[in-house]
Amino acid sequence: MSNNPKRTKIIIATFEHYLSDYQNKLLISDVCSLAEFSRQSFHRYHKDLKAYVEGKKPIGELFSEGKESIGELLREESLSIVNAITVAQQTIMSLKNRLDCIENVHDKELEKLEFKFITTLMNNDITYNNTDEIRLTLEKQALHNQKLLTENNSLSNELTLLKSREFSGSMKENSNESVEIIDIDPTFDPVYKDFTATGDIDNFEDQKDKTLESTLKRVNKFTQSNDTEVILFIDRFISDFKKFVGTFTTNSTKPQVIVRLPLFSKLELKMFIRKIKPVRPVSVYIPYTDSEAVRAAQRKFMYRNVPEYELTNADKYIIPNVTDGFEKLVVFKVFQGD
Repeated sequence: MSNNPKRTKIIIATFEHYLSDYQNKLLISDVCSLAEFSRQSFHRYHKDLKAYVEGKKPIGELFSEGKESIGELLREESLSIVNAITVAQQTIMSLKNRLDCIENVHDKELEKLEFKFITTLMNNDITYNNTDEIRLTLEKQALHNQKLLTENNSLSNELTLLKSREFSGSMKENSNESVEIIDIDPTFDPVYKDFTATGDIDNFEDQKDKTLESTLKRVNKFTQSNDTEVILFIDRFISDFKKFVGTFTTNSTKPQVIVRLPLFSKLELKMFIRKIKPVRPVSVYIPYTDSEAVRAAQRKFMYRNVPEYELTNADKYIIPNVTDGFEKLVVFKVFQGD
């Protein structure tokens, strides 16, 4: 064997591997680990052994061609083992080449058969497939129509509120009536349903952004009057928005626009606030719970349609503080049923 002990280790490790398991390729990294040196050193000093390590050349060639001395590895009577390994590796290489050829021929024959045996039944299957695609398209259109109807109803309600405010004007400000509260609850259900069906995250984020843009336009309709105050409710899917609106109290006599937002990034929240025109102070309310039981119960009964991806984002949300640049920040604890 070579006087280089590391080279000796490589050859012995290769020999022993193919003696016991000649069907699986030996990895360079495994050999380097046994010889206790790096892959870079292997490729620099022992690159000529790579083909033998990877099983691309029979290990017996090292000895039969006199490249290495076999005396340190095997006694003279064990030479038959080397020959057996050499023959076995050569047989495997030959069989692998034949198998590759057979697979090639098989694939081509299979293609011919598939083309040849397109029958009426297969054509019916294709027709059924096309029908299924049409059905899915119609379902998507129905979802989109439902979304448009919901938005239309919301806009109609908002228009009614705007007209009511226009007629009441300053009279309401000086009256003893309760403060006017306008809740904006955008519909994300079609977005969630489409994501559950497709799993396309990029499309989900695009559709969610479009819904948020639409929500912002609705907010800005009510903020044209300088007396309007805006409250953003960060929906983390642990608290009922309608109950929040119903129990919301304020010392202000100005109209309150309360908006539900499933936004889980301080930057996105700040960008949304900056787009509210005219510029005004905005209050941010964030529900919180440290109870896994409460979180699980609230979601089971109220948020079954929200995909796991969105719930995970809500759970990872890092609650901001006033020093992050928010005018008013309220974090309130949620109990079961809230």
